[in-house]
Amino acid sequence: MSRLGLVRASLWVSFVFNLVAAYIFAAPGSFVGRLLSLPAATAPIYLALTSYMIAVFGCSYGWLAMQRDPH
Repeated sequence: MSRLGLVRASLWVSFVFNLVAAYIFAAPGSFVGRLLSLPAATAPIYLALTSYMIAVFGCSYGWLAMQRDPH
């Protein structure tokens, strides 16, 4: 695998990982959130802001992975 292919693959993995993490932080009462022992009694604004920021980073990784030169 070339260096560019390795970078692109790691960006796609980061994209998926961040979107899953954004879901987990948005719904801490879900099965995965309970499995990770996240507190369910948290202010909704903190959940929304945290999951939004994680999703923004995830989408930026996906956007970079689609670029011709992701440097």
